[in-house]
Amino acid sequence: MEFISNRVLLLSVMALPFLVAVTLREAGRSFMAYKLGDQTQKASGRMSLNPLVHAHPIYTGLLPAISFLSGMPFLLGFAKPVVVQSAFFRKLRRDLALMALAGPLTNLTLAFLSAGLMRLAVNYGLTANSWIVNTTAFGVLMNCMFLVLNILPIPPLDGGKLLEQFLPYHFAQGFRSVEPYAFLIILGIIIVAPGIIVTPTYMLASAIIGVFGLSAF
Repeated sequence: MEFISNRVLLLSVMALPFLVAVTLREAGRSFMAYKLGDQTQKASGRMSLNPLVHAHPIYTGLLPAISFLSGMPFLLGFAKPVVVQSAFFRKLRRDLALMALAGPLTNLTLAFLSAGLMRLAVNYGLTANSWIVNTTAFGVLMNCMFLVLNILPIPPLDGGKLLEQFLPYHFAQGFRSVEPYAFLIILGIIIVAPGIIVTPTYMLASAIIGVFGLSAF
């Protein structure tokens, strides 16, 4: 019974930062597309902060559940990707590069906000065992993980999309052909070489909370 209660508590600590991270990430990407001229984002409702608008039954439901039950230190998953109508962009390569930066910058901002809330909670006397401190700590960690994962130079991740804008056209075409195998590549990294994601995630998270005079990782 104690094991079950501990797992439920852990899930409650991890679930909120996960939902906030994936929801605001896609809302931020949608807002960036809208500002760059893609008016369909407003009509589709993807600029909403409602998690249900961005949720996907497998990516936001089943995949995080599997990662949690398998004992991963974070919830693996993502929201329904925003479909960008790049035909509305005025300067295609520049605007696609800005779109690639929108997601990571959103996660970086959320990591700093989570660390700020964590600092505030500590200032009010809450300890490392409290739900709020643990949840905000996971908020920092989760957003750093999403940032690190998504800047990997693999299409269609943000890192791959950004790199693509600096490649000559024929190289970009070949590079884009990797896209159908992206999930298998990422899964392979997680299984065979998780340090590629975990190590920079903890380094970045530690640096961010260090800005606020905290240490937890």
